[in-house]
Amino acid sequence: MSIISAFVERWHRDTSSFHLPIGEMTITLDDVSSLLHIPITGAFFSVNVFNKDEGANILAELLGVSHGVAYAEFNVMRTTTVRYSWLLDVYQQRCREQRWQMAARAFLLFLVGCTLFSDKSAYAVSVAYLECFRDLNSCGGYAWGAAALAYLYDNLREVSMHQTRIVSGYLTLLQAWVYEHFPTLCRDCCRLSASYVEDYPRALKWKPKRDKGLVLPFRKALDEIDVDEVCWTPYENHRLKRPFEDVSLFRGWIRWGPKMYAHLPDKVLRQYGHVQIILGSPLEVVGQTTTPDEMDIMFTQYVVHVVDAGAAVQGHVVCSNDYMDWFRRIYHPYIIRRGPVHEADAEPTDHATHAADGGDPADDTVDITRRAIQITKELIDRQLILPDGMPLINELILMMRSQRGGGRDWTNTVPYRRRNRRTYDLFITFWNMVFL
Repeated sequence: MSIISAFVERWHRDTSSFHLPIGEMTITLDDVSSLLHIPITGAFFSVNVFNKDEGANILAELLGVSHGVAYAEFNVMRTTTVRYSWLLDVYQQRCREQRWQMAARAFLLFLVGCTLFSDKSAYAVSVAYLECFRDLNSCGGYAWGAAALAYLYDNLREVSMHQTRIVSGYLTLLQAWVYEHFPTLCRDCCRLSASYVEDYPRALKWKPKRDKGLVLPFRKALDEIDVDEVCWTPYENHRLKRPFEDVSLFRGWIRWGPKMYAHLPDKVLRQYGHVQIILGSPLEVVGQTTTPDEMDIMFTQYVVHVVDAGAAVQGHVVCSNDYMDWFRRIYHPYIIRRGPVHEADAEPTDHATHAADGGDPADDTVDITRRAIQITKELIDRQLILPDGMPLINELILMMRSQRGGGRDWTNTVPYRRRNRRTYDLFITFWNMVFL
């Protein structure tokens, strides 16, 4: 859908969030719980990569499929995945044979393959997920919601790069999240389901309308969105059916198999009904050497790692007075290129006035270079390292982008496209020279 494309291009892989003119927003564990009604607590599971021999053994053991049939399917798919249609045939055959556990496994593999862990093929699923259903009595103990969110983060991370054209993951989750939080924007995209009641998962509340295939109107609307157009806490009247869970404020790693992503509720406190503040010295989530077992322990002991969000706001959800100035200085909240003025009623900056008077562009380059040197000196003097030095690093990156034609002093209104690796070449060179 066009509106999904407009949001996907605003996803930033470094923060696992959408960068909008009104600040950061993201899909959280609370969104998953409210929209899908699947568990967001429990254990994470590992997703092993099987070769054809191992995959055939798993299919034979857990689904009762002969090795010959398994190899034939793998040869069709050229990998250890199976088609949905093939799985449904296996399911129906096991039902006729009254081999109910195998039938249940086939159905559950089909279910997660076309929902939570949908891939780019849109018609096949990896046999690796079958291991999750080996013991049907314990498979309900997995944190399916957290795994689905990590999987969606992983796919948004990939598709946020311009060379990737197809987004996968459970797009119903993303779509429903957009509908809930941006009702004004989605007025022409969806309608309320007449059969919906609050007992149902909240995602069933919405029925998409026919998509017109136009991304630009949504891109422009998001660039001009006002804070009052966002529904920050859309699930208040759903809490009696799906109460808020404290794990939703867990700050740490969530994982899907070997892939781990940071869940950072303190960056989107307005979505929890609290005041958003600047994260002056963000703490490291966990060390990069954390093992999957250690992540499992952290998540199951989430009460130790929940964010202290402060008192809830009654009425209009706000941010601190200095948050938006900080956010716009550090991040890139616009997609359509615009001038350096962030607020419509802001006073002209010295830089803008100088340019309007026909000043020498070389002076701007000198100013940018001087500020880059100042940042470098401050980083060295204070011995800042990631993530404490990240605001300064981000500002330095923006300056370098400006020098390479992708900065903040824009005049042409054309769609912004994130550059590939070359965008960061200069930054990486600087980083290696100073810190390595």
